[in-house]
Amino acid sequence: MENAMMRPFALLLVPSLLSLLCGACADDRGTASDATAADIQASDTSSVDTQNDTQVQDTSDTQVNDTQTADLPADTTLGDTSTDLADTQTDLTIDVTVADATDTTNDTVTDVADDFVVGPCTLNGFDVAAQAASGELGYVDFASANVASVPFDRLSIETLLDVIPALPYVFDFNGENYKTCTTCVTIQTNQGCTVGPCESKRFLAYEGRLEVTTWDVPAAGAQFVGSLTNIKAVEITLAGGLDFTSTPVSGGEVWCIDTMSFGTELMPF
Repeated sequence: MENAMMRPFALLLVPSLLSLLCGACADDRGTASDATAADIQASDTSSVDTQNDTQVQDTSDTQVNDTQTADLPADTTLGDTSTDLADTQTDLTIDVTVADATDTTNDTVTDVADDFVVGPCTLNGFDVAAQAASGELGYVDFASANVASVPFDRLSIETLLDVIPALPYVFDFNGENYKTCTTCVTIQTNQGCTVGPCESKRFLAYEGRLEVTTWDVPAAGAQFVGSLTNIKAVEITLAGGLDFTSTPVSGGEVWCIDTMSFGTELMPF
């Protein structure tokens, strides 16, 4: 299911508690030596010797046979004198922002989620006074209200999965963006408000864990049961239209939930 098709259901601001559904080289040496033989002169073989031969027979060649250097000089040229052009591009700087020390991906575009540092908790806890859920296999919209009257704050759990996952389903939040998250926890304040001031803030879970222990096929009597622990939800704004890109509010509030259990009937859409 495409996120952009399903998100609007989760973003509906419902006015009552009955509508909580969240819509990768060797040296070059010469090998041939000088093969010329020593210069041996033949002895006097004349049959008649008219004069005593006082000339010492040339029995040996006193000339150096080889006046050429037999072997070429050893190759003293460095193996590689050419410029190595393997890497002439400037390497992109790796994002080592403290906020995300595990991010070793080269960042060429400003990544708001990576560079955002979650601040201290300004809001704490969430009491479940009412809850409801509907879905279709791996897509579930769960919503809960913190009071049984209006206005109320709404906590939503959205999953956009193809099938019901193996249980328990555990998801650890790590700087999610609402545009791309397939498992999201959001909080919206002041829902159903009709008498001002009716300012509403939106929060998105950046840290913590969701664990679902019971996830039945949506039907009458089916159940959706689990818990949230160590949640830190940061205040965000959403892009307009069907974009849904979330941006943390600089200096915004942080809603912390140490633990929250939920369990309700999971009805089909």
